[in-house]
Amino acid sequence: MATAYYFKTLAHEHIRVLTIAGPDLPLQCTLIHVPIEDAGEYDALSYVWGSSDRTEFIICDGQRLDVTSNLHDALCHISKNRMPWTVWIDGVCIDQQNDEEKARQVGRMDTIYSSARCVRVWLGLAGDESDLAIQAIEDMVQVIEPVKFQIISKRDFSHLLLSTHQGNALTTWSSIFKLYYRPWFRRLWIIQEAVLARELTLICGDKQISWDSFKTFTDAIMTIGPSIISASPILYSLQYDQLMFQGIGQINHIKRWPQKQAPLLGLLSIARQRQATDPAGSSLWHAWTCQWIRSKFIHY
Repeated sequence: MATAYYFKTLAHEHIRVLTIAGPDLPLQCTLIHVPIEDAGEYDALSYVWGSSDRTEFIICDGQRLDVTSNLHDALCHISKNRMPWTVWIDGVCIDQQNDEEKARQVGRMDTIYSSARCVRVWLGLAGDESDLAIQAIEDMVQVIEPVKFQIISKRDFSHLLLSTHQGNALTTWSSIFKLYYRPWFRRLWIIQEAVLARELTLICGDKQISWDSFKTFTDAIMTIGPSIISASPILYSLQYDQLMFQGIGQINHIKRWPQKQAPLLGLLSIARQRQATDPAGSSLWHAWTCQWIRSKFIHY
């Protein structure tokens, strides 16, 4: 049995990055310290920690490092087509038992996420027809793109989207709503992770979708509103909830804000609807928000 992983002291202005070498279980990894400005090409992972009562482990530099089951699922699924895969993950690359290190690393989140080649969002394992949901969204984006700058009634727009999956409309739209109800969309930290990302990809099981496609679909649904339900009697049993889509729309709005316009109210508005794993996590997020706004948006 491998010994428990021992975190060596992390120098100031350094981060850790994890490299997964191969697909065999237990996953074999290395965790190296690098100056943040010399980290090279790496991805960053955005995910929900999940219950700390359900854990798996990876082998890191010959030592056992426990991770939550949801993180383990993400590492196994995302890395299998990207070997070796170098990634920054808060639950692995930060010593969670070292409060001083956590505070320093949170202060560098903007650099970590904005420097990553891609921020990969793990929504969880496939389920509730999630493969169908992602495929349907991709199909509808192909319909939306040619008309998104045209003047079209909400009812006509609704019928246009419904025409893409007429044969199984109830199953399709039910699966889409369930996808938006996944815990990641209610997580507090997704605000910074999504806003700062140069490239963003959402992954559910073995399916993935670009943020641009997801954003296009979300914008369309927010424009149509409940009309999408009333346009088809088949969908009357579904409950339309604007809050499902609102957070994504707000993040898109923040990503478009000019550099000198401080987004404090927008960020705090989204934060009211989000969850942190614990009160300390919420405090760290608000501390990061104030620092980020001061460094990026306030010019003296």
